[in-house]
Amino acid sequence: MGSHPVTSVLVGIDSGGSRTNVEITVDDRTDVVDSYERSDSLSGVLSPSEYPRVMRSILAPLQNLYRKHGFPATTPTHIFISSAAYTQWVKDDIMSAILATARDMNLGRLEMVGICNDCVALVYGLDVDGMVIAGTGSDILFRSRGDRPVLRQVGGDDWVVSDQGSAFWIAMHALRVAYKDLRADNDSVLVQRLREHFGLRRVMPSQLDALYGKLRELSFADSDMKKEIARFARQVCNAAERGDEAARGIVLSEARELADSTMECIRKTYERLPAELTIAQCGGVFRNEFYRTSFDQQFDGHLRYNAEYTTSVNWLRVPTATSAALNLARIIRNDPEPLLSIDAAFRPLLVPIGRSAPATPVA
Repeated sequence: MGSHPVTSVLVGIDSGGSRTNVEITVDDRTDVVDSYERSDSLSGVLSPSEYPRVMRSILAPLQNLYRKHGFPATTPTHIFISSAAYTQWVKDDIMSAILATARDMNLGRLEMVGICNDCVALVYGLDVDGMVIAGTGSDILFRSRGDRPVLRQVGGDDWVVSDQGSAFWIAMHALRVAYKDLRADNDSVLVQRLREHFGLRRVMPSQLDALYGKLRELSFADSDMKKEIARFARQVCNAAERGDEAARGIVLSEARELADSTMECIRKTYERLPAELTIAQCGGVFRNEFYRTSFDQQFDGHLRYNAEYTTSVNWLRVPTATSAALNLARIIRNDPEPLLSIDAAFRPLLVPIGRSAPATPVA
């Protein structure tokens, strides 16, 4: 790490619906020193009984990175987790998992671990007015500024009736269309994409049975079902980008749903819209140009065709929430007080671990 001794380690973790991304930096550096990805994630469909196992899986590689970079065992460490799973309802379970993991692992002098829902992490970690997530699931959060800020959220419930515009619903709609084509012996683009997704060759009787078998497997409800279904969305979005009408219709419909929900959240947040809004856009679905362009056009239409809206929008597009989590790790190292003033329904959980910290968690 150069000639200067490391005085603190900061870890930012984004644990979304399908995977977890981790970034590490030191002291006041703005670059990322190291990073890694884990297939385990603290997703919203994960059973609380699984939290300790997943937490250990996510943090385990950190021990090797400490040795790799030669961080002394006495180096103060602050970790912040952006999690799709975190709500006030599971706060106690999350806190127990954090404390159990901190006891089991050697992560320097671990001072504090913070965690909040991914939408809160993006808004406060990037210091923006609002954020829209379109990944495995979807979520929207906006805040007003000032002495008495208002926070409003639409989505993020992991319910069947929620997650508008997400990879899950894009894939679900496409699977139904492809299944209908299969029954009609129509070798459509979506059927071809489905075979490619499952690694099957052109449909023959034996392969057809295999394809039906794969579809049946998706019906078994476990913690992986949602993300397994959602993975097909990439094929659907790519087919839409290449001009397939069925895929385009599905993607356009879901982009419209998310744009409508975003406008709904904005109306609930502001009595009078500010002249300018900075909005973060995050999630794997937004990486598809056709989806992103469709969403942007639908959202711009809401602003353009309503005379009362004269707001200028600045989009901040980020691939994951790791940079936001890393910024929040820096905040809890320097002064966590601003995070404790956030409305209780959205407030991060801060768990002091180090000997110099208070004995009880702060939430």
